[in-house]
Amino acid sequence: MPERFTHSSEANHRPRSSHADRSADTKLVVRAPSRVLCDRRLHGLSFRVFEEDISRLTTWSITSDQPTIVVHLKGGFRRLETELSGANGNYAPAAAGEVWVVPADTRYSSLALGNIVRYAELHLDTNLITQTAGRPVPVAMQTRAGHYDAFLHRAVEQLLFLSNQPDDLAQLSADSLGQAIYLHCFREYATDTGAAPRTGRLQFSSADLVLLREFIDAHLPEPLRLSQLAALVNWKLHDFLIAFRIGFGLTPAQYIIDQRLRRARLLLLSSRRDITDIAYETGFSSHAHLSTVFRKRLGMTPREFRAAAVTQDS
Repeated sequence: MPERFTHSSEANHRPRSSHADRSADTKLVVRAPSRVLCDRRLHGLSFRVFEEDISRLTTWSITSDQPTIVVHLKGGFRRLETELSGANGNYAPAAAGEVWVVPADTRYSSLALGNIVRYAELHLDTNLITQTAGRPVPVAMQTRAGHYDAFLHRAVEQLLFLSNQPDDLAQLSADSLGQAIYLHCFREYATDTGAAPRTGRLQFSSADLVLLREFIDAHLPEPLRLSQLAALVNWKLHDFLIAFRIGFGLTPAQYIIDQRLRRARLLLLSSRRDITDIAYETGFSSHAHLSTVFRKRLGMTPREFRAAAVTQDS
């Protein structure tokens, strides 16, 4: 089966009953409380948008022989626990624009509780990427969880809008945008496994991955050192750097910056706290430091990000 996504809800510890079962080659079947807002096939891309009530404890899972990217669009979480690539962990509530990249043949499962959420699923056909790009392109994806992607967020929202318009020009625009999204996903998240060094044993265990993620999350406001992280899992520094890149898809510095920015975004959205206080709490040395990194990564300042979120909600 090319792709399978399932999720279920439970309350008062009753047995789970699946309320959605989706396959790329079978008819889409969704039962309440999910609502399908869009289900469209584009060149190399299956695009689906769902709105779902997760006021009861809800589980999601994905297994596929093609990469899948989930984009959170709207709605709040009170609880979110995710397992991806065998690494369990508690993630902070998802914010709009955050993506989860699930490589082919990788299991994703998540336990969620909140209100009404909206999210998009992008299922990527790797067989068409060389033809679309006009050159050989790596097709193996990096695992990412809670990564903010401003372009993908805006593009998916626009694709949803265009797909629901009746005129032919809107549909032509949707086809073009779909191809741009398809190429963006490979440009941003593909990794050339053929060029990777032979690492042999240089891979973290699931326990190491959990330990590192939880330690970094608990100490984000503090200075973090490579030697400190390597000692935590009892690895030599050189081997640690290789294993970290394999396990997290990023260097330690890139991962820590991503997590600090993620926490800053959540605080900007969920509170009216002073931006300088948020900077200190998330490990930045000053308001200016946070603003510089924020603008470089997101294309806007923290103040502009907060204002844009307020405007969108209203």
